[in-house]
Amino acid sequence: MTPDTQLFQDVFNASPIGIVVETLEGQPLFINRAFCSMLGFSEEQLRLKHCVDFSPAEDAEKDWQLFQQLREGSLDHYQLEKRYFRRDGSLMWGRLSLSSLKGRSSPMVIAMVEDITDKKTAEERLHESEERLRLAVQGGRMYAYSWDAAT
Repeated sequence: MTPDTQLFQDVFNASPIGIVVETLEGQPLFINRAFCSMLGFSEEQLRLKHCVDFSPAEDAEKDWQLFQQLREGSLDHYQLEKRYFRRDGSLMWGRLSLSSLKGRSSPMVIAMVEDITDKKTAEERLHESEERLRLAVQGGRMYAYSWDAAT
């Protein structure tokens, strides 16, 4: 193994962000430990899946449409926030960044996934809190306004 190959393998395995190298058909070839840990599956189990199998249908459909544009060459990369199935049946939110790896005898795709579940949960709680406040103001017939004494 060359030093460059070893360095790539070390970075791939040590990354805290999930990384998957796929074929242009969406079949995973290489999956790092972080992605396996995020979803709770082994690398072997994930290699048997197609990229659309990782997410609920509506999320997978958006991703697959963009993936097709990447395959056709109209996109070099894209980012998407989507949900992923965990082994225990729960869902996690991930920020997917996908790029084509051109200039190879067999072109591939590299997908990087960052777990953003905590961020999405906080956004949802904030939205719910804002909605409760809106309903309380509306129900109490209270109004907020700004007054500038100078004008």
